[in-house]
Formats: sequence, structure tokens, C-alpha cells
Amino acid sequence: MELKRNQGSFVISAASLVIALIVIQICITAKAQTNTSFTPADWFDIPSTNGKIGFSENGTYAKATLTNDTWAFNDLKLNGSTPIEMFIASAQSSSIIITSYRATNTTQMLRYIAEGQGRQTFNMGIPAEDGRWGLHPEWSVIVNNEWLGEGDRWSITPDGNVTVTGAVGNVSIVHYGFLGLDDDSSDLTFYEQHSVAIITILSVAATAIVATLMMTRNKAAKPTEKAATLLD
Repeated sequence: MELKRNQGSFVISAASLVIALIVIQICITAKAQTNTSFTPADWFDIPSTNGKIGFSENGTYAKATLTNDTWAFNDLKLNGSTPIEMFIASAQSSSIIITSYRATNTTQMLRYIAEGQGRQTFNMGIPAEDGRWGLHPEWSVIVNNEWLGEGDRWSITPDGNVTVTGAVGNVSIVHYGFLGLDDDSSDLTFYEQHSVAIITILSVAATAIVATLMMTRNKAAKPTEKAATLLD
């Protein structure tokens, strides 16, 4: 009876581990399925300012909202670009096509194409603070390969809103500085970041349960074998 009870508890423990792994995988899949896909054919219009925003590549986002004539994208992932947790963009009297976003430990660059001599504003989640002498040398704006100094058709606020005015053609917004990026893993879920450790722990636990079960069976079998020997 004691052996049966032990076997039952071990089976329940092993089953619980398997169920836990399945639930984790389901949660990850469900989160991935909530993202919305877009293509270069999709436009994000801003009717009141005669502006619209598009992307040159396919991508996904978790949420996109238009508030106060500004589009905010959560968990934006553009093919061939670095994922960005929060991206804010606005356009007035112009159409813009985001072509790429690159982020490393030292440089962050947003590239886009502008049509119409209007105004565009972006926020990539990088604060500019107050700046020294009112300037921000760690930021640059390049229009058609021409470097523009701060105040020359562009400005930036302490919270990181970069506004470019009158630019037509290829535009790059560059920030030089250390963000402490960790191999682009910040966009991953807790399980995705620590999946190896979690699976290892669960595997070790499952192995321990199986080993204990086998030891218990062996101990239970020894008296039977001894009794059979005595009977002989």
C-alpha cells in the first residue's frame, strides 16, 4: 500500500511539471498571436493634420493608438530592424515612410522618407534631458546626406520628442549614447529570457522524481526476492 501511495504521488508530481510546461508554452503562443501585422500597403492616417505614416517593410505591433494627432505603437517590430518597445510618430501636411530603426549599445538611428514640406515629430523612448548650454550634441538629424545643426529645421524636447520641419526626401535621426542594451533581449518575455534555466530546473526535478520512483521500486522488490530465496 505504501508503494502504491508513493507511486501515485510521484505520478502526480511528474504530471504537474508537464502541465506547467504546457501552460507556459500556451501563454507565450497566445501573446504572440495578439500582435497585429501590417504591410507597406497599410497607412496610419492623421486626418486633422493631413498627415499619414507608413512602413517600408512588413511588421507587427501589440497596440497602435491615435491620440492628439499622434500615433503610438507598442512593441513595434519592423522586419530587418531592432524592435522598439514604444514608438511615437506624428506628421503634419506630409506623408512619411519609416524605413528602418537600428539600436546598438552606442548608436540609435531612425530612418524615414518624407513627402510634403510639412512637420514630423518622433519619440523613440530616449529622453534628451536639458542638454548642455541648451544644446544636445548627442543628437543629429541628416536630410539627404546633409547634416543639420540643432535649431536648423529641427528641435528636441527634454522628453525626447524630435521635430523635423520642411524636410523632403531621406531623413535620419541619430542618437549617440549608451543605452545598456543587452543583445536586444529586452523585448522578450520573462520565460523567453530565462527559458534555458526554467527548462533545466524542471528537467532536473523530473529526473529526480523518476530516480526516486525507481529507488522506491527497487527497495520494495528486495524483500520479495529474499522471501523467494528462502522458500527455495
